[in-house]
Amino acid sequence: MKQKLEQIWSQDYLNTLPPSIKERGFNYSVNDAQKDILITGINPSFRDGASLGNCNFDFQHILLDNGYDRYWSSLKKIIHDQEKILI
Repeated sequence: MKQKLEQIWSQDYLNTLPPSIKERGFNYSVNDAQKDILITGINPSFRDGASLGNCNFDFQHILLDNGYDRYWSSLKKIIHDQEKILI
């Protein structure tokens, strides 16, 4: 996954992105198994003061966190069933 994203982000057409978006880089979820749902976007979870550049995360850690998050909490409600984890 990371290699494919790096290939995409090295293309010249990405120079047309606003610098504030391009410098954030890409952020992707580590995924070791096939899933039924793909959540994608231009890193809307980016926070002021966050590190710039490419990174990844494990959504299972986010899913198990019971704290409120302005971005992830609404997505967790959509994909999480109290009886069964969908992701």
